[in-house]
Amino acid sequence: MSRRRSHRERQRRQRRVTYIVGGILVIGIVAVFVVLALRPIEAPIPNEAVARYEGIPQSISEEGYPILGDPEAPIQIVEYSSFDCPSCAVFHDEVIKSLVPRVRDGEFALIYKPIFGTGNISDGEQAARAALCAGQQGAFWSFHDALFDWQEKFLTQAYVSNRLKAGVEQLGIDVAQWENCLQSDLIDDTLAFAREDARNENEYNGTPAVYINGLTAAPTLGSINTVLIDAQAELDADAQVQADESDVVDDITPDEAADDTADAETVNEPVTDDADATPDEAAEESTATNP
Repeated sequence: MSRRRSHRERQRRQRRVTYIVGGILVIGIVAVFVVLALRPIEAPIPNEAVARYEGIPQSISEEGYPILGDPEAPIQIVEYSSFDCPSCAVFHDEVIKSLVPRVRDGEFALIYKPIFGTGNISDGEQAARAALCAGQQGAFWSFHDALFDWQEKFLTQAYVSNRLKAGVEQLGIDVAQWENCLQSDLIDDTLAFAREDARNENEYNGTPAVYINGLTAAPTLGSINTVLIDAQAELDADAQVQADESDVVDDITPDEAADDTADAETVNEPVTDDADATPDEAAEESTATNP
């Protein structure tokens, strides 16, 4: 009997120890998460991210898409991109950065249509929202550079909430306004418009994707340059047609124009059979017609 009691007592002691150790572990884990959440976090803004876009017009389309350059530019490059997409980060580094000086020179405008969920970072939508809301305060393009830089530096932890917030603080953005924007219908609509536009594009196969005046380009600098030439050729052809039509109008002499006007007046003039009748003949005819 005492042996059984002794065994049960040992079991109770072991359970108490297990509970105590488990509680300590839980408290420790929670404490670690709290410390990590509250500690200052790296959110470096690349030095050139701000300088790169200084002096270039920045605006937002009716749908909420960020536009770099003249929004009325004859040639417009549309980029579908995702902050969670590794190949988009490569495209940004190798292609977009080299296009920005040409945007500055007025060669074309660049339109960013935000997609998310095409890469391996779970916070891609949060990053897109953060960037679009930064754009509401004129800082989309600089923040967009920082996000792609973070993707390469911090991988799956690139877009945690406190890093995004620290980044906008460094850019001098009004944080309260930015936070209010994050859950707004405006951003929901922009993301929905971008997904719908992507579905309707010709040959859209995921991000990054590039379209120039409706023409499809591969996401390489060589392909983009080739399609830019094609787009410019189409614009030149349209301009030539308009010029030829204008020349035809200009080649008409004043006398020809006057003759055309006279002919038009003659056609519209009412025809009267008795135009050459004498007054007496007209009177007789009138009497015969109306006895």
